[in-house]
Amino acid sequence: MSDLADFLLARIAEDEAVAQLSITHGTGGFPTSYGQRLWNGPGQYPVMAAQRLLAECSAKRRIVERLGRATDVAWSGSYAVRDDALDSLRDLALPYADHPDYDEAWRV
Repeated sequence: MSDLADFLLARIAEDEAVAQLSITHGTGGFPTSYGQRLWNGPGQYPVMAAQRLLAECSAKRRIVERLGRATDVAWSGSYAVRDDALDSLRDLALPYADHPDYDEAWRV
């Protein structure tokens, strides 16, 4: 799998850890950036947001793994599918562009 896919899987694991911590402690204790990103307005409980984040992380992990495999395959014809998979991984990485391990070469 590519460095980009590995980067994304590491960020997903970090997001999961924050969400799990919130659920475990029942406090909704997200760091400010997570709380702002997940809070959808009045009546939205932080633990419900954490559960949604866990489900989102699980879905993202499956997507990244699938796309990562697609970028590793040597296609015998058009490279369009591989290029689309790589562009999709790059799109998924954009929310983490402020992370120190983000590579500006990934920017679409």
